[in-house]
Amino acid sequence: MRVAHDVSSNPDSPMNTQNFTPRKIGSHPVLGDLYPDPFANKFGTGFCRFYGRDFDGLARQCGKCLDILAIVSNSPGHGNFRFFVTSLQSMHPEIRFYEVMNKGFYTHLRSIGFNDFDEWGVEGPNVIWERKKL
Repeated sequence: MRVAHDVSSNPDSPMNTQNFTPRKIGSHPVLGDLYPDPFANKFGTGFCRFYGRDFDGLARQCGKCLDILAIVSNSPGHGNFRFFVTSLQSMHPEIRFYEVMNKGFYTHLRSIGFNDFDEWGVEGPNVIWERKKL
């Protein structure tokens, strides 16, 4: 039996989350409760974990823009995602989903108004929605 190297025993390893104590840092009306992410803290990305009624994931707010790096449904197949995105769109003039690896999810985002964008150093595909200027 092969035993994996335990990187969590190295105090400088970003995988070491032993001394990380999550504490609620806020809440978002749509995303839900926000908690710091140990990897984001280690690397300074600004992303935090969110735990909502229907979705959990990683997000950060940059001014009025909302960036979503990861998202998972707590009840897939019930049509909650369109309402989730519509609610976010009413609050944020710009929403970006990074590294969308699920083809069905990517196609769905494109069908509800998101467009491709490139950002230096970020693997794609990435999609963005921007509120139309009046």
